Amino acid sequence: MYAHGASPHIPQPPHTAGTPYKGLRAAIDPNQIPSPIDTIEVDREKWEDEPYMTLPGKQPPLSTTDFVAVDQGNSSPRYVRMTTWNMPSTSRLASDCEVPIAAIIQPFADQDPREEPVPLVGTGQIGPARCERCRGYINPWCTWLAGGARWKCNMCGHETEVTPEYYCNLDASFLRLDHLQRPELNKGTVDFVVPEEYWAPHPPPSIRPLYCSPTPPPLTSSRKPEPMDFVFAFDVSQEAVRTGFLQTGCDALLELLFGRGDTVPPCFPPSSRIAILAFDRTLQFHNLSPDRVGQPPILVVPDVDDVFLPSTEGLFVNPVDSRNAITDLLTALPKRFEQTYETEAALGSALSASLAALAGRGGSVVVFSATLPTIGCGALEPLVDESTVYGTDKERTLFEPRAETWKDIGEQCASEGVGVSMFLGMGRPIDVASIGLVSSLSGGELYFYPRFNPTRDGLGLASQLRRLVSRTTVYSCSMRVRCSTGLRITKQYGNFYESAAADMEFGTIDADKTITVALDHARTLDDRQYAFIQSAILYTTITGERCVRVHNIALRVVTLAGNVFQFADMDATVSYLVREAVSRLPSQRIAQIHESLTERCSLILYAYRKFCAAAAAPTQLILPEAFRTLPVYILAMMKIKPLKGRMHGRTEAGVVLRVVELIGSPNVYMWSFSGIDLFLRPHCPLADLAVIRECKRCPSGRRAGVSRASWTVSRKGGGPGRSLRPCWQT
Repeated sequence: MYAHGASPHIPQPPHTAGTPYKGLRAAIDPNQIPSPIDTIEVDREKWEDEPYMTLPGKQPPLSTTDFVAVDQGNSSPRYVRMTTWNMPSTSRLASDCEVPIAAIIQPFADQDPREEPVPLVGTGQIGPARCERCRGYINPWCTWLAGGARWKCNMCGHETEVTPEYYCNLDASFLRLDHLQRPELNKGTVDFVVPEEYWAPHPPPSIRPLYCSPTPPPLTSSRKPEPMDFVFAFDVSQEAVRTGFLQTGCDALLELLFGRGDTVPPCFPPSSRIAILAFDRTLQFHNLSPDRVGQPPILVVPDVDDVFLPSTEGLFVNPVDSRNAITDLLTALPKRFEQTYETEAALGSALSASLAALAGRGGSVVVFSATLPTIGCGALEPLVDESTVYGTDKERTLFEPRAETWKDIGEQCASEGVGVSMFLGMGRPIDVASIGLVSSLSGGELYFYPRFNPTRDGLGLASQLRRLVSRTTVYSCSMRVRCSTGLRITKQYGNFYESAAADMEFGTIDADKTITVALDHARTLDDRQYAFIQSAILYTTITGERCVRVHNIALRVVTLAGNVFQFADMDATVSYLVREAVSRLPSQRIAQIHESLTERCSLILYAYRKFCAAAAAPTQLILPEAFRTLPVYILAMMKIKPLKGRMHGRTEAGVVLRVVELIGSPNVYMWSFSGIDLFLRPHCPLADLAVIRECKRCPSGRRAGVSRASWTVSRKGGGPGRSLRPCWQT
């Protein structure tokens, strides 16, 4: 029985909020809303004149900040950035905090001119000192035992004997007497020059070869490092000529090789060679030998289904020695095909021919294409309208290749040390989800110009081509990330091919490429010790020197959730979340990914309130200092092209998927708020992005709010309906 008698009405308990609010509610002050702009500008002012010391225990500058790092045994945040710089001691603590544990690695990031260059360590024929168990490299966090005769690996704890050539006595502090003369014992990032046993191996014969090689099989198991060569392949079909894409590409390459007067200097690597290939329904090779007079001879391969190299004579030349031949060819190429009637182009066959030319040595392929490849290797059927599949179970198919040949081309390019970069200037729909897979697997890059217009897009294409060739680029790369006992690698994201041994294989990798590695606990960590992460990438420089670059990170181990949140990194966390979300596009619907991102954001903020601010009033908004703007970033993330869900078919879907995979910097501000639309919108100045990359600094932002907008009346589509449009005032 209820205490109030037989009355059927059950009175509600008194409302804790009191009487309803009367009168007008106070307006929200936009200055009190967390803003990424304010945080970025404050961080820039803080580190403008103060160097960042890389020892554990300090919050690093934001990725948008132009700072100077002093390497004290930990790699600079330019190279490695953690989602949290305090490692949770247990998997339970990590799951309670909901902060993902991941490393954002950019191995060849551009340095600040004021910083000390990465030291180059010569090791002779013995090679760099490595652990006998885990094969980790010697680093500043290893300890010395037995008077310097053994060293203890900080990754696995194994003790390794020191070779006689590397031996040195210890001082009273148990440090080697030559400690200060050994960069590998002082610096978190070093380059080792490696001996012949580290040379790139020849890949095994393919079950489905893409070309017929004119050279005999190699007699050795590894290939000698040589300077990197370039192959430039031009689409000479009717579409490329009509839109001016061929003319713009030839002019941009001429300017890149030989400059333009005194205003634009050349920037092609002096030690590299070049080959030029044209393709439509046939493959056209050119003999660019400097002793030739007149137009370079042409060797035509009409069979695009059975690709082979007709000759290697004069195929690769030094641009300085063959300047006249190259200039004549690039000048005459657009005029030669001015009246062409060929509407098809064998892009897959052109890539196979470029791979055949670089097989056995590695290099870089740059392709200019304007036509859907409907013939030759990887021929694709014309596209149909697929915009209706969004929001259905078939949505995921937009991000999958329609032909396995493109995957085979990408994998074989990666194994041969060949990176493929593409400039796509299509005026009609094209299946970038299939074609772009070659760039993703080989470590190249993808540039997209829908409805190419030379006046609008010419400057952007030239700027991006110059950046592509002039930035730090290496080839024939193999990378592995190791972590200390108690941690394990669970997932790796990036544009690479993962081999059977779980190594990341790259045809090429450059200063703008990033790899994301997700970590998990294998057992409880000791909070009295550091947790360690080591990244090692074996590569060949553009001048032909075989090296390995090693990055080392030591992290404090903590047992409190507050310490995890205190040293969390917003840029790295958002970079990881967007890569994880985009990687699920081929397997999940966009609506499900949106729900997952929203849930992840809520769980992170709820975990902070539960474990770090439980005493606060329930009505008070509590946000962690590091994640104050996380909801803003999550909303911006949902509005970028890959996750918006309002694209039109495989063309745009494939482009945005490949672009996000190739984004090289953890600088999430640059592409979250300026948007990936820089790559997609025809009216956007693409050269601005190249300028930003050259300056290595994002422009200062300006905060906008509703209170700063003056509302005007605008008409949509010229009809009678009117809508309010905000005009932002600066």
